[in-house]
Amino acid sequence: MEIRVIFKNVMFQYDSSVSCKEREFVSQIDASTTLSQLFESAEEWFADLSEYYYLSGVFSFNTPCIPYVIDSNGIVKWDVLFQDTKVADFVSTHKIENGTIIAKVGYVQAGGPGFIELAEIWSLIYPIIEQFVTLIGLSTIVGGAGKWVHSLLKKKAVPPQSYFDLIFSRQQWNHFEFAKKLEIEPDKAKQLLKIFGYKYCSSEMSYIQQENSLALREKLSQINVLDINNNN
Repeated sequence: MEIRVIFKNVMFQYDSSVSCKEREFVSQIDASTTLSQLFESAEEWFADLSEYYYLSGVFSFNTPCIPYVIDSNGIVKWDVLFQDTKVADFVSTHKIENGTIIAKVGYVQAGGPGFIELAEIWSLIYPIIEQFVTLIGLSTIVGGAGKWVHSLLKKKAVPPQSYFDLIFSRQQWNHFEFAKKLEIEPDKAKQLLKIFGYKYCSSEMSYIQQENSLALREKLSQINVLDINNNN
């Protein structure tokens, strides 16, 4: 399998010593090649892939890690190091049909940002989900829709934005497959998809993403998860 990586140097417009804005690297890989091996062969040890994750990329920014990947068995792996991520799985997860990966390079290799506690992140999410559920006219969930979503997705110490990126990654979901990905019951998978603005289509036998679903994603993207008091 041929993979092309376009390395974009973010310092090109700021540092006159950087002579190349972007560089293309082409490599033949096999099913076992990892992201680390790909970048090392390109002599780019500090590549960033956070822009592939609209909501959760902030948690992996400028680190050799990605929020999630779906392996060849259809299993979701969360918070995965480059060295443990198969290139083929990354390409499949993000439906990269042309075999071209875009990676950013040139960031200063400093300590990563600090983040507020997951419980605090969820507390910021609750009212956004509640408002959205009211807007689309879903039945009220006892205890609140936001807390109900949290109760489903708190089994792992994973930022909620990583779960949300997975949900929004498809315009169409079969709720059985969706349930398997998140390790929840199919009936709860249906409810979760509805909460995130997906509507059941009988002809497709799937839940289809609606325009207001993307509006919810935009609202969730405005949550600031950084801890300004962290000195890392």
